[in-house]
Amino acid sequence: MNGNNLLLGLSYIDRKFIEESETDTVFEKREAYAGRGKRTIRRPLLIAAVIALILMLVGCAVVYVLHLRDLKIGEWTHTQSRYIDADGNKVYETEVVREVLSLQGVTGSPNFQAAQEWFAFEQKYDQDRTLLDEAEENPIEVPREYDAYFVYNQEMLDKVDEIARKYGLELAGESAGVQAYENEIFFDSLGIDQLHRKDTDASVRYSAGYFYACGNFDMAFYIALPGERSSAPREVLGSYRYNGKAYFDTVYGVIDSGGNYEEWNYEASDGQEVLIVMDDQYARIFCDREDAFVSLFLNRIYRNEDGTEGSLTRQEVEQIVQCMDFTVTPQKPDMERAKEELQASAEAYQKEQEAKKPAEHDSYDSVIQTLLNNGVDPEEYDYALRDVTGDGVEELLGGKDGTFGWIRTMDGGKVTTICSRGMDFGFRLCEGNIVKYSEGNGESEHCYFLSFDPDAGMFSPFLYLGYDPWEEQWYRSEDGLNKEYISREEFDRIVSGYKVIDIGMKPISEYPFS
Repeated sequence: MNGNNLLLGLSYIDRKFIEESETDTVFEKREAYAGRGKRTIRRPLLIAAVIALILMLVGCAVVYVLHLRDLKIGEWTHTQSRYIDADGNKVYETEVVREVLSLQGVTGSPNFQAAQEWFAFEQKYDQDRTLLDEAEENPIEVPREYDAYFVYNQEMLDKVDEIARKYGLELAGESAGVQAYENEIFFDSLGIDQLHRKDTDASVRYSAGYFYACGNFDMAFYIALPGERSSAPREVLGSYRYNGKAYFDTVYGVIDSGGNYEEWNYEASDGQEVLIVMDDQYARIFCDREDAFVSLFLNRIYRNEDGTEGSLTRQEVEQIVQCMDFTVTPQKPDMERAKEELQASAEAYQKEQEAKKPAEHDSYDSVIQTLLNNGVDPEEYDYALRDVTGDGVEELLGGKDGTFGWIRTMDGGKVTTICSRGMDFGFRLCEGNIVKYSEGNGESEHCYFLSFDPDAGMFSPFLYLGYDPWEEQWYRSEDGLNKEYISREEFDRIVSGYKVIDIGMKPISEYPFS
C-alpha cells in the first residue's frame, strides 16, 4: 500500500484521537457511553493502537482492491430504438438503464466527487434544450480553457468554476486534436514515446486522439491479437485515457446495468494493479494510480481474414493488458507550439492528398487507359457508350457481369461522374434511361430507381421499393423515409413496369481508342 492509500486508511480514524494523543488522556463523549461516565485511554495504548493499524495496513496490500462499485457515479436512462436482431427477432423500443462510470478516480476522491456532481447537474439542467437552442442562436465566446466541458452559457461556465474550486481541482485547459498522421506531434508534445511497453513485441498502430494543456489525453489504437505474426494480423480497436488527479474532468464510461459482465483484478507487467471488466462486446481496464487514473477500452469483437467475426477471450484481454504501459506520465505540452505544428502538418497532408488525386480526364480514352494502367483485367472489366442523359452525347458506363457501377459524361472538356456506386457494381439500365438497383430475394427484396436531374447534373433516386421486416409489409417511398404500405402484388407490378434493357456492354479490351 502506498503512502496515499495509507493516509486514506488512516482517514477513517477520528481526527480527535490523533490530536489528543499528544495529551495524557482522550475523553469520549458521555453520550456515547450511555451514562457510563468519563473513560480514559492512556496515551501509550492509543499510540500502540495506531501503530498496530499502520502495520496492518502496510502489511496487507490487498486491503485496497478496486471494484466496479468503486467507480459508479450514477445511472443514465435512455430509450433504445426498436430493431431486429441477428436471429430475426423483433426487439421493441424500450427504456435502458446504464451505469455511469468514473474515469477520473474512485468513490470519495475529489476527482470522483467533482465528476459526479457535474453529472448530476447535467442530468437536471436544460432537459428540454431550450437554453441550448438559445445559445445556438446567440452563442457566447467560451474561453479555450473550458474545452474539456460541454458548456454553452455563463451559468454553466460558473458551475464548472464552482465545482473545480469546491474540490480543489484545476481546469484541464485548452485542447488539441490529432489525426493518425499526426501521432509524432501527439507523443512529442506530451513527452512520451508510446503507450505500449517497450519490452513487448506487440504490434500497435495509433490512430486519432486529443490532449489538453494539463497533459490529460485520450488516444485510440489498434493492437494485433497476441501471437499474430501474419502480414494482415487480426486487430482490436481500443483507446487509452490518462487523467491527472489534479484536474477536473467530465468524461464518463458506461456499462449496461444488471451485472451482465465479469470483473476481476489483475497485475500488469509494470506492477500496476488493474481492474478488468468484460461484457459480451467490450473490455474495460481501470488503473487507479496515486497521481492519475488510467483507463483502457477494448472492443472485443474483431474480424478474421475470411470475414467472420471473433471475440477476445479473457486470456487474450489479459495478454493485451500485459502489452500496455500503465506508468505513463505525460508532461504539460507547449500548446502554442503544438498548434503551429498541427497546422503545418494539416497543410502538408492536404497538399499530399491533392497530389495523390487522379488527374482529371479530358476524354473517355483517358479513363479507359487509366483502368488498364491500374491493372484491371481488360477481358473482365466492361464498358458501354450510350446517351443516358438525353442530350444527344454518349456517356461512358463501366462495370462487369452485365451491370455497371458508374456513368461518366463530358462537361466543359472534362470527364465528370454523374452516377456512382463507389467501388461496387449492380446498376442496370431500364427503358427511359432509368437506372435500377436491387438486392435481396423474393422474400425480402429492396430496390430503388434513379433518373437524371439536369439541374443537379447527376442521377438522383426518385423511388424506393422494398419489404419492411418490422411491419412485415411491402412498401413504396419517394424519399426512402416516408413509406406507403402496399401489397406484394403491387410491389411486383411497379418493379416489372421498369423494363431492364441490354446496353451492349463489352470488355474494355475492345474499346475503340481514338
